[in-house]
Amino acid sequence: MELLIQKIDFKIDDDYIEFIKNHNGASGDLSESNYILLWEAKDVVQLNPYYEGVEESDKLLFIGSDGGNLGYAVDKESSEFVEIDFLEIAHSKPTKVADSFEGLLKYLGNDSVDNGF
Repeated sequence: MELLIQKIDFKIDDDYIEFIKNHNGASGDLSESNYILLWEAKDVVQLNPYYEGVEESDKLLFIGSDGGNLGYAVDKESSEFVEIDFLEIAHSKPTKVADSFEGLLKYLGNDSVDNGF
């Protein structure tokens, strides 16, 4: 946990930090069509930057995925929660999905959001 706190050199939602302190990651279905894998603190540290030398990857702190190609991250400049296809990261911009960790979970709990499952 300490290594993750040291890695975070930008403003991040306190709810995410509390979640990691209390649960250290999680996985499961948030709705019928949306699965999420929130990485443990050690994995967040090890897997960031996700692609070294790729500008978009350097601007993001990845915190999890949909268990497939879609990654969830915090934009280090805006503190927004975003999603981006891991396979397209060098060729596309992340999409803002929420202003907060709670908003990310609500977004993924909405069945109108289909991340491929």
